[in-house]
Amino acid sequence: MPIAVLYAGAPSMNTHVFPTNVYTSPVGKKTIIKSITINNNSSTDQSFTIRMAGYSIVYNHVIKPNDTIILPASGFVLLSNETLSVGNSSSLYIRVTGEVIDTSILLSPIVILRSTALTTSATGTQYRNTSNDVLIKSVSLCNITASPVAVSFYMGGFGIISAKMINRYDTLTIPFLDQLLIKGDYVQAWAGVEGAIVPYVTGIEVVNNA
Repeated sequence: MPIAVLYAGAPSMNTHVFPTNVYTSPVGKKTIIKSITINNNSSTDQSFTIRMAGYSIVYNHVIKPNDTIILPASGFVLLSNETLSVGNSSSLYIRVTGEVIDTSILLSPIVILRSTALTTSATGTQYRNTSNDVLIKSVSLCNITASPVAVSFYMGGFGIISAKMINRYDTLTIPFLDQLLIKGDYVQAWAGVEGAIVPYVTGIEVVNNA
């Protein structure tokens, strides 16, 4: 299926705690989110939350009056029947583009690592593939607390992100990481505060990589 508009509109006013579903990935399909734009068409600050399959990629983030935020979500994955949901204070226009593909397609993005929140242990949240190399594509690390929090993200024992401070209700997004995780190596992520950072990591399994 070609790239399509998955949602365009002004979601009903809702809270960041109970966001409204605006898109559901079709049963038996996989949706690759390409881009999300958020436009505040009001004269006051507004806040919004975006969740993918229940995992926050933006949480209670403030957008200034008449401002636009472009979330480069290229490669983020929704599996069969998973939802994209938005919580917003009011006066926001949301537009989402993406691609719906069959789950059987080889070399398509997969979910590598996601959890409701990171622990403070380097081994608490990790991923390992013992069969094939994996090309890590997109990384989102969302701070769901009202205080700055340090976060680390390692591949194969070496830092990609080391104790990086993420501001309150902010998200660190890497849309085109394109780093190869060698078969048997680990992806590891941890935070300075338990339960503060929500990770969402996608990649492509490289079968028979020579």
